[in-house]
Amino acid sequence: MSNVKPTSKEEWITAEDGHEIFTKTWFAVGTPIAAVVFVHGLGEHIVRYDHVFEEFNKAGFQVSAFDQRGFGQTGRKSKTLGSTGGYDKAIPDITAALERGKIEGLPLFLMGHSY
Repeated sequence: MSNVKPTSKEEWITAEDGHEIFTKTWFAVGTPIAAVVFVHGLGEHIVRYDHVFEEFNKAGFQVSAFDQRGFGQTGRKSKTLGSTGGYDKAIPDITAALERGKIEGLPLFLMGHSY
């Protein structure tokens, strides 16, 4: 294993309905072997997983995630804490995250916790 600390990038994206969503990508140390898109559970936020995804990165996985509507920085910015919009909003957001998380030629995994 490498002693190099993984790097990450935070950014805001705009959903198809104009809602702003906080995203973060944790980059693999070295050449990635696969991409993972992670969906957190209700009442959570993605930054709480920093230590987990750094371990994924050391193993060669690039991880992308977003704060779902109503949670984390997404919920704070839009002042909608606790209001998710339901599956009608979650499914398109997850689909968009899968598209953004792809790395050409590598496997793509969807991982979730709770919901």
